Amino acid sequence: NAARERGAAVGEKVAVAAEKVKETAAEAALTSKIKAKMVLDDDVKARSIDVTTNGTTVTVSGTVRSVAEHDRAIRLARETAGVTRVVDQLSIAQ
Repeated sequence: NAARERGAAVGEKVAVAAEKVKETAAEAALTSKIKAKMVLDDDVKARSIDVTTNGTTVTVSGTVRSVAEHDRAIRLARETAGVTRVVDQLSIAQ
């Protein structure tokens, strides 16, 4: 019985680790989708914007050139499938 219990405990740890890997992969996919949208957008200078994802919450940070660029970057993040919340940490260059 002890071996069976250890086996069950190991199986549970593997399942938890697999779930974390799946979550990390999903977060990376969301980040990549948003960055790709920004790179392809003529109004957004993607190199100056950082995107990080935690679950389905995306944080957009960095410095943009204008209010219009700020608004477009935030809109691109919000309109991405799978994103439930966008944390706006963008600043506008003076």
